[in-house]
Formats: sequence, structure tokens, C-alpha cells
Amino acid sequence: MMLIRKLHNTELELYADHLKRLTPYDRSSRFSEASVSNELIDKYVAGISEDDLLMGAFVGDVMVGAVHVGLGGGTAEIGISIETEFRGQHLGNELMEHAVQWSRNRHAERLYTMCSDSNQPMQALARSTGMSITHDHGTAEAVMDLAPPDVMSYTDEIVADVQEVWHDWAHMFEHVQDLWLGQLTSAGTRQI
Repeated sequence: MMLIRKLHNTELELYADHLKRLTPYDRSSRFSEASVSNELIDKYVAGISEDDLLMGAFVGDVMVGAVHVGLGGGTAEIGISIETEFRGQHLGNELMEHAVQWSRNRHAERLYTMCSDSNQPMQALARSTGMSITHDHGTAEAVMDLAPPDVMSYTDEIVADVQEVWHDWAHMFEHVQDLWLGQLTSAGTRQI
């Protein structure tokens, strides 16, 4: 089962690890750079603002996809990455929906992304979201005006946040239960 949740500032390393697992081609497509080194990824991740949205898609404890949204001047700039073996499962659509909702609820007026001209999956995702795309010197830029927030957009975000808290609580409970059972087993073994 896949879980999509917001990342905390203490979890930025998970995002860096995910980006470093991307193939060289996928790194180039994601960042519109000819070559993207681990050092460049570390610098990029270190520059993520506390005010940005960073959501990860997890299989177990491993992040396999992510969306990063930064706000500036009424524009929400997004970047989406999905590891190869998890593509084709509509994960990009789910991450995009979260990005659009979060951006609207922070009163962003437009959504923007840039990728390599050869990044057809990201361009298809942008088109399916309603973004218009222009091409220039090997890059594709997509933009879309955003509707202002409404009761439903706020409610959807609150529900998603409550689901994250519930999942975190259930995960914590599992760990406490495992520790408790481990202590009982250890105590029983010592008595024998």
C-alpha cells in the first residue's frame, strides 16, 4: 500500500535519497540540467524553505515519489519526481492534486513548472491538469491560473492532514506494541 504524506523538515534526507536514486536521465529531465550530481541534489534540498510543501509517496519506509512546491510572488512552482518502477500507477496525478490544492489554499494565483523538453510524462501530466505548455531551447514550461480557495479545498486539505496524523499514530502504536511484546518475551525468557 502506498502512503502519500507531508514531510517534516527533519525528513529532508529522505527526499535527497529519493532524488539520488533517480536515473541520470530522470535527474536531467526533472531539473532541466544536462548533469545533476549528488552534490547538486544536496544543495537543492538544503535550500528548501520551511514554508514550502514537500510531500512524499512511500512504500513502507522508502520514498518512491515526491512533489515539491515553492511559493513566490503569487506563483506556486512545482517539481514532481517518481522512481521508474512506480510510474504508470497515477501517482503523478495524486501528487499534482495535492500540489494544486495546497497552492490554492495559500492563495497562489498560478501554478508553474519547468522540465526538459524530452520529459513527456511531466508534460502529459501538466496537460491533464489543464496547464498550457510552451517550448523554448530544450525546456518545456507549463503554467495554469488557479482558482481561489473555497470550502471544499480547505476541507480536503484538513481531511488529508487528519489521515496523516491517524497513520502516524497507528505507526507509532505498532512500534510501542512491538517494544512491549519484546519486553514481555524477554522478561519471560529470563524467568525460565
